[in-house]
Amino acid sequence: MMIFTGEASILENANANEGLYVRLFEFKNVHWTKSAEHSEVLKDIMMNHYGHAGIKFVQYLLTKDPEEIKGIWQGYKKELEEQLPDTKFASRVGGKFALILTGARLANESLGINLSIENITQMLIEQEEASMDVRELAPKFYNALLQYILQNRRSFKYKDLEVNSNQEIYGKIEVVNGKTFCYIFPIILKKIATELGFPDLQVLLDELKRKGYLKHDTNKTLIKKQVFKKDELELREKVLNKKDYSPKGDYTHCIVYEGNILHDFDKFEEKESEKIKGFDPNSIPGNRKITSKPKNLADLFDDN
Repeated sequence: MMIFTGEASILENANANEGLYVRLFEFKNVHWTKSAEHSEVLKDIMMNHYGHAGIKFVQYLLTKDPEEIKGIWQGYKKELEEQLPDTKFASRVGGKFALILTGARLANESLGINLSIENITQMLIEQEEASMDVRELAPKFYNALLQYILQNRRSFKYKDLEVNSNQEIYGKIEVVNGKTFCYIFPIILKKIATELGFPDLQVLLDELKRKGYLKHDTNKTLIKKQVFKKDELELREKVLNKKDYSPKGDYTHCIVYEGNILHDFDKFEEKESEKIKGFDPNSIPGNRKITSKPKNLADLFDDN
């Protein structure tokens, strides 16, 4: 075990994965000392008196049967699993937190101190609840991204709808076998994630991949897709800053949604198309009243 302090979150600045979230535990916004003076006194004492408790603690451990210590750990692990949030990580996190509680109990026994097992337990549970919120960011991002796509559907190539050279193209949308595949360029998805308040995109992609919400190549979170046609090189260069045409397509992140997310959009397009097809300029009423030229400007403001 390593315990250290820092000014920034390692998890937020690391290429994190699920394993890291159950190995590295961050305690944020905790007031470890009562005041600045309290902190200085602790530093002064610790700089001049350290190591003695460690020796006594280890000597006490050597008098204990390893199986007895293991039994204490197992008891705390079971209790924690019942109190921790009901997630797939409960057993792994419970096992690690149980080590802390076991150490606290043995410290109390060996050093004659009174560390509060109850308060430590509560603090650990609160930490796990906060970490769980981080791990559950993927579903929130998944839903927020759906709304973003719907709001910016004109920026996605879809069917044979034309796009003009002034548009910023985010990717392509296809509806196949009752599912919607949203192919989004990595540089665009990174920008969208940041805009939506999700700075660590890779963690989100790994979780979406685990949940089956990502179409991807083997061992990747990316997949190639032909978004731009051969005669759209200028538009492709504008979006991706790439000049050469790629016959196999460009790398994208493909987010998969159940159903046709553009169903309402399709219905709207069909309705507008029918309006244009059925438009008859001769059907406009021809009996509009034509007024004669006013004798003076004041007549323009007549009630009629």
